[in-house]
Amino acid sequence: MLCRPGSATRARVAQNGPVGLDLYVGPLTRYHLGDWLTVVQQIGRDVGMTVVVDRHGPEPQDSITDPDQMLYQMLAVVRRWQTGLGQALGCLADWPEEASLPYWTDKPDWDGYGGLLLLAAYDERPDLRPDPSDSTGRQPVNDQPRAYQEAPAYQAASAQPQRYPSLLRGAEWWLPMPDRPPLVFTAPRPTGQRTPMAALAASSQNYACSANAAKPSPYTTRKQCPPLGRQPATRRSR
Repeated sequence: MLCRPGSATRARVAQNGPVGLDLYVGPLTRYHLGDWLTVVQQIGRDVGMTVVVDRHGPEPQDSITDPDQMLYQMLAVVRRWQTGLGQALGCLADWPEEASLPYWTDKPDWDGYGGLLLLAAYDERPDLRPDPSDSTGRQPVNDQPRAYQEAPAYQAASAQPQRYPSLLRGAEWWLPMPDRPPLVFTAPRPTGQRTPMAALAASSQNYACSANAAKPSPYTTRKQCPPLGRQPATRRSR
């Protein structure tokens, strides 16, 4: 994502360049309504700089513009999708989807995401971890975060993941479900695109911590996470 300085900064994807990577944790209803800001937009708002994100494609001419009607219809679409997903997987899929619920977002971008996948791969296949005693102090060319697919450790670990299957099998959405379905599966989104997804057991608090959900700040989000209890959906936004 390219950000050009000025009184009004326009964040956009460079022509023929890679799409930036953001993380979003919160209701899918709110996500699809567009009622959320990326961490870059939040920081821009706080310092008085306008940041505009160019989305893929123009809005359809028949788009609904009334906020109340949009909220009602989107909530109905997501609820129907939840019901269908739960029936297909044979489990309960009823996490909260009120659009007024808080959300969290951050931007690890592809360097952070690729680095995480490499760490998971090294943990699964320590025999293929680069030698830290390399006198150059540099990672091998094929072990760069943005080229993680080329790393021998990733290739071996993703073929038969044991400890981090959702990461190494390419999940893009993580959904809170108390009855665990197959850990990684492919299903359509509420908008129809088939997407790799993973289930998070709502009863598992392995990675949970307390946070003040009143008004999340982009400066404290990295040290906080959603409060315990029923968890909204998690997705990787590209």
